[in-house]
Amino acid sequence: MKLERDIVGATRALFATNVDGVFNTILPLIPAMKERKSGRIVIMSSLASTGALPGSAAYCATKAAVRTYGEALRGLLYRDGVRVNVVCPGYIESDMTKANHFHMPGIMSMKTAMSIMTAGIARDVPVIIFPTWLATVFGAFARVFPADLAHKLMRRRVGVPACFYLRARKESSKKK
Repeated sequence: MKLERDIVGATRALFATNVDGVFNTILPLIPAMKERKSGRIVIMSSLASTGALPGSAAYCATKAAVRTYGEALRGLLYRDGVRVNVVCPGYIESDMTKANHFHMPGIMSMKTAMSIMTAGIARDVPVIIFPTWLATVFGAFARVFPADLAHKLMRRRVGVPACFYLRARKESSKKK
């Protein structure tokens, strides 16, 4: 029963941060951008938005929500001179990824990731997704294999992370 409450709480916290956080940040800015007929909104999603990772249901769902929202918002605001880009990175070396205890395919330095993001924004690429090879492999894998088989294979071959918030809670409760 406690695990169920943890999953519910972690899921709600993740949606509040990843989805509501995006809305709370950009929605107040849109009227002014539309009025002056210019502006740029960059929304941070994730490569995880392209498929369903076992153990990361809420994370994948939130990132898919903001990616899709950003793609639709781009079309909605285009005639008003407001540009929208959605960034969908894979793993980037950071304090957050240092805590991961699983294989992170395609992990790259912050400098490399920033270079890719900056170049994509400068070219006004609608969805900046990288590393490209991983996006292609992951997208194909998620869509070609039946969901049951894909999940079994992913659990065996790729150390798919458990929900970050659940892991953080468990680790913090152990320290007490």
